[in-house]
Amino acid sequence: MAETDDFTAQKIAAAKASQLAQLNRAKQAAISGDVATFAEALFNSRLPDALTWRLRKQLPDDDVDAIVAEGIGSTYEALQTHGAKIDLAAWLSKTCYNKARARYAMRKNTVTEDPLDVERRSKLDRAQLAPPITRAEQAEAEERSAKRRIDAIKLARTLLPRIGEDNIQKVMSVVLDAIEQNLMDLSPEEISDMVDLTPDTVRRLRSRGFERLERQAKKDGLWLDISDVLILDQENPF
Repeated sequence: MAETDDFTAQKIAAAKASQLAQLNRAKQAAISGDVATFAEALFNSRLPDALTWRLRKQLPDDDVDAIVAEGIGSTYEALQTHGAKIDLAAWLSKTCYNKARARYAMRKNTVTEDPLDVERRSKLDRAQLAPPITRAEQAEAEERSAKRRIDAIKLARTLLPRIGEDNIQKVMSVVLDAIEQNLMDLSPEEISDMVDLTPDTVRRLRSRGFERLERQAKKDGLWLDISDVLILDQENPF
């Protein structure tokens, strides 16, 4: 078991280092005006894929695709304007989440909502454009978000033995390890190498695992919001 844990930890560390390298490459490309390399490196980092997957739990696919595309464009412009002081991952993440809130507010005021859409996006229902907050308020909000994330991960780990067969537990254990290390996305191919399952099986079990974790928490009278587990650590983008 110790050898397996070490192997997984090494794989996660290597994946995180690779993603950070690609993000740095994308950042430098944007600063120098190399759009093609910026796009290639950014997508190789899989940050856009991670954001897309997470936002699709709250918004329709067409909205999410547009939000991520707009966020990438805005991030490129910000890097050209502000240079190296921009944190690419934090800037793109916050831009996409802010656009998601604005998009939901707009849709709510202009279209009749399907009940399923309302349920999927209930967490954005309270979101409105807010006045600027102070640095102290921002720090407090980030501290609360980090605590929710830590508590949600701890709760998810306690529920793992009760969500099904060994394979789904192995996949979700690796996923939670990666999230705990703030790894923006661990691909099914990378996970499959750690748990000796096919990428398609990993993809299916990962989706099923998050659903079962929430369901098991409700059965136990507990509250587990998967968005608290999935959200990136969003530091100040400057």
